[in-house]
Amino acid sequence: MAGKRKKGRYLLLRWVAAAGAMALVALALVWMFPGGQPDPTEPPVEPVPGIDVSSHQGPIDWQAVAEGGVEFAMIRLGYRTYGDGTLCADPRAAENLQGARDAGLMVGAYVFSQALTPEEARQEAALALEVLDGMGLDLPIAFDWEYVDEEARTGDMDPAALLECVHAFCGTVQAAGYEPMVYFNRELSRTLLDLEEIGQYPFWYARYGDVMDLAVQPLLWQYTDQGRVPGIGEDVDLNWYYPA
Repeated sequence: MAGKRKKGRYLLLRWVAAAGAMALVALALVWMFPGGQPDPTEPPVEPVPGIDVSSHQGPIDWQAVAEGGVEFAMIRLGYRTYGDGTLCADPRAAENLQGARDAGLMVGAYVFSQALTPEEARQEAALALEVLDGMGLDLPIAFDWEYVDEEARTGDMDPAALLECVHAFCGTVQAAGYEPMVYFNRELSRTLLDLEEIGQYPFWYARYGDVMDLAVQPLLWQYTDQGRVPGIGEDVDLNWYYPA
């Protein structure tokens, strides 16, 4: 009987310790994702460090980037100007795609959009597909529509029009066999972009600081635009990737 009591106390202590550990995990996730409701029985997702780059970073030593601990890169394929709306391929897209791939990084892509109509969004997606020329990707192609200022061509964008642009871009990407994703920051999600209407796509959330305050966990979190990594001579955006 005494042995059974000791065994019972031992099991109770183990259960209390396990419950305490799960509670700590839950508290940590609430701190990181205060708007979410994490399941305390699930282990926390281990984030993967990465960057996003464009021609603004100049020539990149991708091997040094990889050796510095970066595991993935989002490469800009093209952009639309926010003045006259000219659509351009990123002049370093091809070399960055190949360089990141050769260095062993996971690779995704994005297009900086200033689309006003679904047709313009489809043009941007078509440009991305042309630049990729069939290259496979490990991560999605992101529709990166951003509010610049009231003087930009998109300064008075209507939420319904933006939603149509999101679906036009993402649908074109999907039809070509790639996974789409939607990039946005906190302000855009509170003004123009209805997240409930685009929940079928992965999210890439830009929120600079130590806490990611989105109510749902995004696929990518861009947490600073002032990062420095080996192999890149300019500031670079740093991101966390949360694998499913």
